[in-house]
Amino acid sequence: MTLSGTNSVFTQINTLADNQGTFNVLDGRAFTTAGDLENIGTLWVYGAGSRVDVLGTYTQTAGQTVLNNGILSATGGLFFEGGILSGNGTVDGDLHAGAGALVGPGFSPGEIIVNGDFIIDLGATLILEIGGLDASNFDRIIVNGGDFQLLGGLTLSFLNGFAPAAFDVFDFVSIDDGFDFIFDPETILVTGIDPLFEFSLGTGSNRLSLTALNDVNQSASNGNSVPEPGTLILFGVGLAGLTFARRRRKTANDNKRAQARAA
Repeated sequence: MTLSGTNSVFTQINTLADNQGTFNVLDGRAFTTAGDLENIGTLWVYGAGSRVDVLGTYTQTAGQTVLNNGILSATGGLFFEGGILSGNGTVDGDLHAGAGALVGPGFSPGEIIVNGDFIIDLGATLILEIGGLDASNFDRIIVNGGDFQLLGGLTLSFLNGFAPAAFDVFDFVSIDDGFDFIFDPETILVTGIDPLFEFSLGTGSNRLSLTALNDVNQSASNGNSVPEPGTLILFGVGLAGLTFARRRRKTANDNKRAQARAA
């Protein structure tokens, strides 16, 4: 089903509560539900002025939601318990990605704006793509008026052979409220770059940023996954900095020595 343009009408869909197929809202069309909406198919919100407003909760357990300069809002919050949220656009309402859900801004790359809380829970994965140093060449998330919590997995995917130079910085997430960055380093996956690449992840100034710590060659793996997520070193105060060296795993003795130095 496609609603295209501001004057498009299809009365049978006005009570839509369950999308199992493909529902396209295009070219400035605004669609408002009568209540909750569950998606297990494809919801595509495309074009300036295009929007889907859910008077209740928006739930996705499978399928995909794709924004392309469109807006998706839900008065009762948005709950992704499976499938994919991708594209460029705006989410109005508290956004929760649960176990099994994938969130990937843009179309390699792009930006998603969340007006509300944004929680990526255990078992969910945030995918961030990096194709260059300019902000238009890597994925970004902007959170307004809410908290950002990254509790699940993080995949950093370098595109088209791009390799940053030492001390290049990429601000992936910016927020104007609270920030929780709690994760298992084993859930961080880096693809498309030399396995010797070293980097830090920082959460200062209400941002989640990656800083390259060394110069490396372009990936010889042609974008294939590097299975070794590397070691974790904490430095500074709290979570001010997280440093990753993707060369070997830290042993138990290494952890004890690090804890002793920090004590």
